Amino acid sequence: AVMPDTRSPAHDDLNEPSADSVVILAGAGTLPFEIATSVTERGGRVHIVGLRGVADPAIEAFPHGWTGLGQVGRMLRLMREPAFRKLVIVGGLVRPNLWTLAPDLGFVRHLNRIATIMRGGDDAVLRRVIGFFEDEGFEVIGASDIAPELLARASLGSSTETPDAETAKAMSVGSEALSRLSDFDIGQAVVAGDNGVIGIEDGGGTARLLQSLRIAAGRKAVLVKLPKRGQELRIDMPTIGPQTINDALQSGVTDIAVDADATLIAERAKTFAAATAAGVRVHSIATAQTQDLPTDNNGPHDGLDYFVPESDATANDPDAAKAMRFVSTAWPMTDAHSVGVFVRRGHPMVCLVDGHAGTLWTERLSRLSPLRGFGIFPQRWGALAILADRTAMGDLCGEPLARLRTTADQIHARSLLILAAADIPDDMLQSQQ
Repeated sequence: AVMPDTRSPAHDDLNEPSADSVVILAGAGTLPFEIATSVTERGGRVHIVGLRGVADPAIEAFPHGWTGLGQVGRMLRLMREPAFRKLVIVGGLVRPNLWTLAPDLGFVRHLNRIATIMRGGDDAVLRRVIGFFEDEGFEVIGASDIAPELLARASLGSSTETPDAETAKAMSVGSEALSRLSDFDIGQAVVAGDNGVIGIEDGGGTARLLQSLRIAAGRKAVLVKLPKRGQELRIDMPTIGPQTINDALQSGVTDIAVDADATLIAERAKTFAAATAAGVRVHSIATAQTQDLPTDNNGPHDGLDYFVPESDATANDPDAAKAMRFVSTAWPMTDAHSVGVFVRRGHPMVCLVDGHAGTLWTERLSRLSPLRGFGIFPQRWGALAILADRTAMGDLCGEPLARLRTTADQIHARSLLILAAADIPDDMLQSQQ
């Protein structure tokens, strides 16, 4: 483990690249500007294509152009303008709703491929994005390839300080949980204590995960953020910055663990100043570091009771099958009364650990737009599955479950499933049919 190091990044062992020319497709945040600064300070050249309404206006300090996300033709023209072959895609971007984009003719020309790109989990989508630009003649490289000093290992120094036993166990719990959940392509981070996982990152990102938690004082909570197994790091390397530190402080998280060789640190000086002021410790952890997770008798059993299916089509609903597999996998890792996930077209979009009697579920699901289909009747995609113990099941009974049903219907979900641990009384189950 290491404390934040406020020294200048060490370049000697980073295989610093030579001056180069690169196009930067810029999303939100400061990394596009920081990468451009790094390249030009070494004598290289950059041309930034900023996503309008998303990228920071600070990119205008460099040669640049602006485009809408739906202006694929304009985007490609701007990217080809300087005749640079190398492309870095960096910065935050929320998965767009194709129905709300303002497309140009280039978008229409590539519509079939764009629709294919948007299917599935985040990693699958990003791999297809890379394939799209490679087919257009670009060489997609990672931010760390062109600006290696942004890697966490350039900033964490060489301290030999080790975490205390409670922190080390929480780090190991989080690392193992991320490894087991990796195949679901859901997120890069969990918040873990020494007794289990407290929160799981979903499509809302690390910020929303931390902002949704309020951890009691004195309870150990570590944000563990690591690449998923096989993750495409050229376009989606885990990143922390000042906002991560501030969100951690507000949530009650006291420690952050990252893979120093596979994590970018945005606004390095501000990040470590915020960490020092907040007393948040930053640790280095190997992605492969694992340890057996705690288990308890309230985990999933062969005798799980399934109820509240909305239709007989549930058995043939791949989203429902994936949602049920997810909660059954995540349940024994958590220190909670319930865990649930909403999966739409194979993508786990919302995950909550202890959904507070359905209140948070109703709030989070209501933010999702219903997928539009073609024809007179709305098409239904998506499944919500919640695995709950006796305590959580009692909280879900009645009005909370009715609200969940209503919200699921409003977003055109196909399936709503409540999975109950086998010790739930029969009369409680029957009352929810």
